[in-house]
Amino acid sequence: MKKILILVALLFSSNLVLAQGNLPVDDFSVGTEIIAGQNSYGVIGNYALKQNMHIGLQLGMFYDGGYEGSNGQTADGSTLIYLGGYFKYYFQNIRNMMPFVRVGAQIVTEENRNVTLSRASPGPSGAVVGRFSDHTDFYIAAGGTWFPFNNLAIHTGVRFFEFNTSISNIKVGLGNPFIGVDFYL
Repeated sequence: MKKILILVALLFSSNLVLAQGNLPVDDFSVGTEIIAGQNSYGVIGNYALKQNMHIGLQLGMFYDGGYEGSNGQTADGSTLIYLGGYFKYYFQNIRNMMPFVRVGAQIVTEENRNVTLSRASPGPSGAVVGRFSDHTDFYIAAGGTWFPFNNLAIHTGVRFFEFNTSISNIKVGLGNPFIGVDFYL
């Protein structure tokens, strides 16, 4: 019985490796995405306009509880919530991977907290300062998507260009890698 289970597991795993779905046409998807550079997690929705052109929405959140600074003097924390849209264009299939370029914009609300700690007491004391900032970010990302089945996609990539409108900050490079899973309905 153990040999049969091992054989079934090997056949199933080889089928997963060799299987490749196609890009969905006129389908919706829902999924999750983790952005490592921003340490954020969110949900995404996607609609296939054509087989190689998709539009989507993102909603995500990042929370940092803070840390104790040098010599126990300060602790900082922040909360970030974003909502955005994007356009994704898929290129020709290359060895079971569909490369893509994604262009998007996000509306971001961020709260930064500064807490002054006293060395005499174990808990936070002093002033708690909360600063809110709202800004819009534009980005360009490149990556690849693997479709092991027609209704499942695993995508990964990196944002190589970002523009923050509130402080006119431009980031160019290999920052903010992301990975996600989409389930097409």
